[in-house]
Amino acid sequence: MNSFTTNSKGNSLLDKTLVYKILWFKLLAIILTLQFYAISAAAQQAPELPKYNESAFNVSGYVMLDYDQYGAFYDKSGNEDDTNNEEHFEIRRSKLAFQYTPKGPISAELEFTYHDEYQQQEEYELADAYINYKSSDFLEIQLGKMKEPFGLERQTGSTKITGIERSMVTTAFSPGRSIGAMLTMSEPHYSMAFGLFEEDTSEAVQAATSRMTYGFIDPNQAQKHLGLSLSHRDLKDQEFQIKERGEANSADNVIRSAKFDAKSQNIIQLEGAWFTQQLRLQSEISYSSIEQVNGVNWAYSGFYVQASYLFNKGQYQYKNNKIKTKVKKGAWELVGRYSGLDLQDNDIGSEASVLLLGANYYINKQFKLMANILLPEISGNTVDDDQSGNGVSMRAQYVF
Repeated sequence: MNSFTTNSKGNSLLDKTLVYKILWFKLLAIILTLQFYAISAAAQQAPELPKYNESAFNVSGYVMLDYDQYGAFYDKSGNEDDTNNEEHFEIRRSKLAFQYTPKGPISAELEFTYHDEYQQQEEYELADAYINYKSSDFLEIQLGKMKEPFGLERQTGSTKITGIERSMVTTAFSPGRSIGAMLTMSEPHYSMAFGLFEEDTSEAVQAATSRMTYGFIDPNQAQKHLGLSLSHRDLKDQEFQIKERGEANSADNVIRSAKFDAKSQNIIQLEGAWFTQQLRLQSEISYSSIEQVNGVNWAYSGFYVQASYLFNKGQYQYKNNKIKTKVKKGAWELVGRYSGLDLQDNDIGSEASVLLLGANYYINKQFKLMANILLPEISGNTVDDDQSGNGVSMRAQYVF
């Protein structure tokens, strides 16, 4: 006879998670309803109201719904007898951001995110949470949880990147958000940032990270951008391994380095871009050295080269040391990217590449549809015997 037992503590946690989920979706629904009402009112030529960015307080956010389909390469349990493709829907990201930007030198930002991804537990997370003090036109101090100043693609917001996922080189080497303090100096054609950080994880990795950029600004010629990022990280003799999904978020971690206890890590990354109003070329090269606790050194590297073309009401612009994509209703963007990642050293690990071909359609400034084809290859140590098969990813994105 089958028996069924309940756990009051487990039920309590489940109920709490369900309440959070309902509240999150209700809040998103209210904001989306207000957004559609504002669009409808504008279409009916309602009296013009102050825009969000004209106020000291601003609410923004986005929702990303993804679909992935892929073959045996992306499945660590794949075998030659399995001819079926995996396919998954997921809430890749959603975010609510609250910004306070008065006329004075102090501003603040608070961001909450929610995602419900395949093979991962649904999660509510505090993203950015910082206070910014601007002492002059070019000097700023930032305290709290923020992105570490590292890399061109990492510094580009997830709603602004041209591929559905960032390159595996960026996700393998570029640090994300951490808690700390950062000093930034910037002018229209250059910027320098340095910060001391501690990762908001159980490992509590501590780091010193910096980034420098220079833009060659000439309205009569193509724009050019160069940058250098450095990071030294104290790994505190904890277990270290780089694992990558090959630019398909719902896939398994099929690209891997060796696993070992590590003392420290140094990362250097070069970035460059060349672009006109319609054509954009960019590339980054990364190198990382890791010291094992027994003194053995490991070296990993990677790069990507990316080209994108905007046509029909779109253009690339350079502002505040960032490359921005400006589009109008009905704009199209084509993208191609080749990424190479070498996680093989001391005869252990994987070496992989991914060719991405994609297209983006901007229904308007808020809605964007994206589609990517992924063509991967791998050598060295692999997690399964079948490396055949490609991947397809699609995204519907709404920004408010």
